[in-house]
Amino acid sequence: MESRAVIPPTDRIRLLMQQGRLDLAEEELRRHLSAEPNDGWALAMLAVCMVEKNRPVEAQRIAKAAVAAEPELAMAHYALGVAGAVDTYTVEKSERKWWRQAPNRHKPRVLRSIEHLREAIRLDPDHSGYYETLARLQMAINRLSEAQATVEQGLRLDPDDAGCNALLVELLEMRGMVTQAELASRRALGSNPDDASAQERRGWAFLRRGEIEAAAANFAEALRLDPGSDSSRLGLIEAVRSRHGLLRGLSWATAWTDSLFHSRQKLFTTVAVSALAGAGLALLLVYGLHWMPTPRMGRSALSVILAGLVFGAFCVVVSPLTMMVLDKL
Repeated sequence: MESRAVIPPTDRIRLLMQQGRLDLAEEELRRHLSAEPNDGWALAMLAVCMVEKNRPVEAQRIAKAAVAAEPELAMAHYALGVAGAVDTYTVEKSERKWWRQAPNRHKPRVLRSIEHLREAIRLDPDHSGYYETLARLQMAINRLSEAQATVEQGLRLDPDDAGCNALLVELLEMRGMVTQAELASRRALGSNPDDASAQERRGWAFLRRGEIEAAAANFAEALRLDPGSDSSRLGLIEAVRSRHGLLRGLSWATAWTDSLFHSRQKLFTTVAVSALAGAGLALLLVYGLHWMPTPRMGRSALSVILAGLVFGAFCVVVSPLTMMVLDKL
């Protein structure tokens, strides 16, 4: 474990940040740093606090100071990793948006943040929370298999880690492993049945699969545990709406599309590749049929019909293959 020469009021600061009382946490940290300006742990926690308050420039400056003050402190590298990716590492509060993919122009920043998280894990390999954050960063650049391996490593250290359990369920669902995701969700709830977030995530999973009554029950339980949860309330509203025929069909179609194409970038790439490949084959077919010794109108009609069939079949075949390739990038 890591040691510090100067110990700030760690328990109080952690509690304040967990409660979302960021102003008080910042005040405590700055008061301590006024007396001990080179306390790497306090600097790192202040950087994380600035990330939570959406002040990325200040967060990165303070995190760099933390690493300079104590380069062997895992928490300092963790703070620098999170602060460096603050514009791209975004976890949506609503489970309707599982994650936000980092645009390509931000990928180098995310890769640098990943290196900082790896260094934090090297210095403190027993901290399961570092694995969750690393996995989320890997997920942000679409390295889903790596992210799953990382979060599973964190769960081997702490099987009851709520963040790792939640992320594993998300990753399994995103990769189409519905049965495994259901088992992981049950394990997460079994270890902590009073976790409102786990109840809510299970509700969204049920809703995506069209199991409306089970989804409504989980959302209701989540609201009982956390009455102020807007996303649980939204989920319950969606479940009630989905009980009606037309709205249920619309909700199912939306959920199916979200589960199949979990990022707009991947969707556009898949459709573009499939359309271009199918169109190319269709044009070749039309050109070839033009020289067949059949009446001109027959050739035209046959060309259109066959071109449409080839295009549709080719899209069906190429789309899943493209998705598989993109998952490995």
